[in-house]
Amino acid sequence: MAYSARFWAIDDELTMTDPASDPGRYTRLQKRYLKLREDEFDAARLSWLDATQWAVWHSAYLRPRVREQIESAIAQHGDDLDLASLKACLGQTKSTGPHASSNCAGLTVPLD
Repeated sequence: MAYSARFWAIDDELTMTDPASDPGRYTRLQKRYLKLREDEFDAARLSWLDATQWAVWHSAYLRPRVREQIESAIAQHGDDLDLASLKACLGQTKSTGPHASSNCAGLTVPLD
């Protein structure tokens, strides 16, 4: 799947980039990473993923460490990006706790 290859390529680059020595590149990679995460919700809404695959991808948002990393990146760069679905999912988790992928508030955000 092309998305998976793109995701891991950006994730690997982000992991290997030192924000202190190359802050511009690090910022660009963080923004690309956040957009990829937002794109996951579009793929789920458009039924490009089956329910099992979406559940696996969505489960990452319920893990505290991943959620904290994403929330930190949104705090730094989220105003520059349209991340309505991602923010809805994280907000739902914060307010009501873990939720099923099929009941995720991020799926109710209309497509542009």
